[in-house]
Amino acid sequence: HELAWLTRWMIAYGAGASAVCLVDALATGRPGVTGRRWMIVSAALLSSVTVGLLVTAVAAAAVIGLRIEAAQPATEVFIRYAKNPFTWLAIFGLIIVVNIVRNRRSGDQESNDSAGGEVNVLTR
Repeated sequence: HELAWLTRWMIAYGAGASAVCLVDALATGRPGVTGRRWMIVSAALLSSVTVGLLVTAVAAAAVIGLRIEAAQPATEVFIRYAKNPFTWLAIFGLIIVVNIVRNRRSGDQESNDSAGGEVNVLTR
């Protein structure tokens, strides 16, 4: 329940719905899958919607690019990269790194605010 939607999406898309349930089981200590049906359904929906959007975007770009003669060489390179699983792993890894950095920055900001530390303020 406490995971952010982006974190749920990354786990569901990267490892599957069962990983989301495993993370919840480890976090809460409650065993079993019966009470986690909504988690499985939401993880499956997040994954399928993501895959559907990606496939639609890549297919549309390929169809449009191959019809325009000047764009055909660039489109063929785009298709070659889109077919490579390492491209998608790199994109997925980049999303994870950005999320980790963003969480650390917000955690540092909250710790400064709660500890009464100095807060950087722009002055004229």
